[in-house]
Amino acid sequence: MANKLIIIMQGLMENIRRNINLAALGLSLFVIYLFTQRWLELYLQSRPLQIIMVFVSLLLIFMAVFNRNFIKSKLIALDCIWLPAILFILAYILFYGNPAYRYDIFIYSVGYGLLVLTKVKLIDYQLSFSIMKFAALTFALGTVIQYFYTEIFNEFLFNYTVTSSQEMISRLTRRNYYPGFAFGQPAVAAVYLSVGIGAVISLLEKNHVRTIINSILLFLLLLALFMVGKRALLVATFAAIPFMYIFSALGKDIWKRILVSSTLMLVLAGLALLVVPYIDDFAFLQRIQQLIGVITGGELTGSLLVRYTIYTDAWALFMENPVLGVGWNNFELITSGFYSSDYEVHNVYLQLLTEMGIVGFILVFTPLAYSYYITFKAYRKTLTDQTVYNVIWSKGLLFSLYYQSVFLIYAFGESPFYHLIHVSFYFFALTIVGSYLALNKNNGVKEK
Repeated sequence: MANKLIIIMQGLMENIRRNINLAALGLSLFVIYLFTQRWLELYLQSRPLQIIMVFVSLLLIFMAVFNRNFIKSKLIALDCIWLPAILFILAYILFYGNPAYRYDIFIYSVGYGLLVLTKVKLIDYQLSFSIMKFAALTFALGTVIQYFYTEIFNEFLFNYTVTSSQEMISRLTRRNYYPGFAFGQPAVAAVYLSVGIGAVISLLEKNHVRTIINSILLFLLLLALFMVGKRALLVATFAAIPFMYIFSALGKDIWKRILVSSTLMLVLAGLALLVVPYIDDFAFLQRIQQLIGVITGGELTGSLLVRYTIYTDAWALFMENPVLGVGWNNFELITSGFYSSDYEVHNVYLQLLTEMGIVGFILVFTPLAYSYYITFKAYRKTLTDQTVYNVIWSKGLLFSLYYQSVFLIYAFGESPFYHLIHVSFYFFALTIVGSYLALNKNNGVKEK
């Protein structure tokens, strides 16, 4: 009886897989969740609903890929290398961390679950990439409208936000931050825009009409990212773009692109130096003014002084607890009252050292570095070994390489490794290289 039931269920599952692209639905639902998470948190204030959305996403992916030979055929070294890091992080959150951050268990469990389960074809990502571009455009328009029509837009937002968010929105616009539909969260708006930029650049097609459309979209996304004012993510994005451009070439063309990129960066830097003294309505340019003042002999002021103080205190705590650190997100707890408000370390690598010690830093940094290395290696292979399989996957791997680049550079000035949306997009990017490697090792898998 039990065997008959199993056979019936297997037949039903196979029929569903044949008629519905469950993987594409699961990945798309996950991306929709990431782009609406801020709204869900703010208005519905329901974490159970968020958990249900993520669970359904993972369940759809599980139904699409799982079979009896899953571990043998789909599990790869990338999954295994991340496992000790994830287990160590979860142990720290549970037994040696700030109780206020227990929800982080959900973030890293979901990220790792997504990485392990998602071994799908590149075509299954297409709908997700389209959603990314559309959602990023929506947030870009919100930011541009808020910049040019600040009072009208803010009044519109106030009709849909709680009092605390209204105060945040007002305070940010006074400081020339314009996060638009992210409702007072520049970091959230910036990551959406950066993801959209990566999707546009990575998936460019040799079609005249689409090239024009993508060029306009890219301009809007870059303009909005500049207006949002999240300088660390802006710098990370602008650093990742020339990197993609340079290493998408082969042979001597790499040096030509390095020359072109270097020249363009010098020109932009020169223009910035000329323009900065006369423009004060962009938060990013205000920070450049502060930095120029320090370089030319001035004193540390504003956010630069705060960062310097935080880094100094974090390093001192690390030196006192070098092996195992002070505990997950405990820097904020220990230094509460030291500054005008509670702060994270604003540097992932220093925060890992401070809170997890040398042991935790090595366990976490190793898979971060390994993931980047194998993605770079895989992408370069698609350029040098032009098989049908590699050509198909090239654009997807370029997106993965782009977002990992943004994430790791951004980690020098902020704490993306500790935030749900950033971490989730990071693991989503890793699933692409994971899928490429897993399917590549199975000779029977072919892409159409």
